[in-house]
Parts: sequence; structure tokens; C-alpha cells
Amino acid sequence: MRNEQVNILTPNQMPVIAGIDIRVDDMGRYNLNNLHRASGFGSNKAPAQWLRTQQAKEIVREVTDMQICTSPLNIIKGGKSQGTFAHELIAVSFAGWLSPRFQLTVNQAFLDSKQAERPELTTTEILEIALEASKERDVLRVENKEQAEKIEGLENLFKGGLTAPQFGRMLNGINVQRINAFLVELGWVYRERGKKSGYRVASYARDNYMTEKENVISMHGYDSFVTATPILLQKGATKLYELYLKGKLPMKKNWDSEYTHLKLSKELVAA
Repeated sequence: MRNEQVNILTPNQMPVIAGIDIRVDDMGRYNLNNLHRASGFGSNKAPAQWLRTQQAKEIVREVTDMQICTSPLNIIKGGKSQGTFAHELIAVSFAGWLSPRFQLTVNQAFLDSKQAERPELTTTEILEIALEASKERDVLRVENKEQAEKIEGLENLFKGGLTAPQFGRMLNGINVQRINAFLVELGWVYRERGKKSGYRVASYARDNYMTEKENVISMHGYDSFVTATPILLQKGATKLYELYLKGKLPMKKNWDSEYTHLKLSKELVAA
């Protein structure tokens, strides 16, 4: 407690209880003497009487210890601003000591005065807020669109039905000319004996990571024959993508070290 001179807020900034202006200083502390007068109780319920109680001492100590307010209580003796000014928590506690009903009245009056302190927005301020909100919505709209495109691209990656080279062309930096050789090392495919080109799905990966698509080749003057093309299943595409992110797939020498993917297109599938 200390006797320090303070500035008192103007009447239109003060809460009013029972027709009594509750003075508030420039530190936001409320005048307990005004509260006592508004309550209608006698001198035995004056602020000085309450401050002698253990309850008052404890609440003042708690507000001080919690550093809610550097000087939660100020007692001014003499002058126009004389009286006991206390932090809001202390003022409400004092009102509760007077009576529970009065405590509710005080608490509501404090809330109402704070609402009244909020200045109305000017037309210019309202327009600025609306413009800022519009900008934020535009940013979210762009971000959501980009996010949707990323999701669509990933869904296309993992839906299966692509050959390994087609899948590799959708990932930035993959050396697609070496992708089948990598799958041989991985044990997913093997070269058929006696054939310079063409791969078959190994039993280890069949119906797990990959399957085969049969193609009937017909040429005029020759018997038709069937070829098999290894195709990635969804699990296989997912596994390759995981290996890609770990940097374990064959990469181009001029790769920019960016792990990105492209959107599925007819050109990529046909390639």
C-alpha cells in the first residue's frame, strides 16, 4: 500500500452503481469508498474495516505475488482524489464481503463499463477490416486450390495402372532409363531368358507390388503373340514413392534435389 497521486478518469468512463459514480484512477483501480457508499451499508462495513481482515490481506498479497498489478492498492489521504483505490479483483472481493448480491451488481457494472469503453468503428475502419478479410479469403482460396491440386496429383500417383517408367516421369529427377534395372535389383521384375528386351514380374512382387498387363500383338503375315507388361499396383507405387523420398531411386545427374511430383496427364501415360 502506498499514497501516490493519481489521475481520475472522467465521469463518462466510470461505472455507476445505485446512482453513485465509482471513480477509477489511471491505473484502472476502483474507489472502494464509492463502492461502500453505493452499497448502503454503515461504517462497520467501510473499506478500512475490511482491509484489517485476513481475507483482505490474503487477496492483496495474492494479486501482488502473481504480478497482476505492481501496486494493487493505493490509499490516498487528503486532496480531491482521497480514498482507497484497489485493483478490480480486490474491489470485487470487497463487494463480496459487503454482500453476495452486491458483488454480482458490482461485477456486472464493471463489465458494462468496459463494454461502453469500446469505441464505435468509423466507416473507414469498417471498410479496412472488410478489405483485409477479403484479402485473407483470397489467400485461403489460392492455398486451398494449390492443396487440392497436390492431393489430386498424389491420388493419381498411387492409384496404380502405370508402368514403372511412366511413374518415374511423374517424379522430379528420376532417371527413367534405369528404373527397370533398379526393379531387377529390388527383386520385383526379371528379364526373360533368350529375350533382349521385356521384363516379367517376379513371384515376390506379383499381386503385391506389381501385376502384368497382357498385350496381343498381331502383324500381317505372322501369327499373333502375347507380350506382358509389368504394371505397378497401388502398394507398389506407394513403395516406390517412399524410396524416392529417401533418395534411393536412380536419379539424373542434373537433378535439382527437389522432391516434387507432376500431375498425371495423357502425355505422361503415353510416354
